[in-house]
Amino acid sequence: MAGHALGIEPDDLGSSDRLARKVLRTVLKRFRVERAALYLLNPNRGDLEMDCSVAVSYTHL
Repeated sequence: MAGHALGIEPDDLGSSDRLARKVLRTVLKRFRVERAALYLLNPNRGDLEMDCSVAVSYTHL
């Protein structure tokens, strides 16, 4: 259900860049934020690693 709301297709799961863009685009649109962030943790590393990061800033709610 959540994947459908975000517009995520099974093919998007193979590309972290494409997946991140879709999630961020939906956050920007649905929650009317000026900037959005997606923190991706890489479970294949020993320590938590952020692949992408930006801040979230609300404009109007």
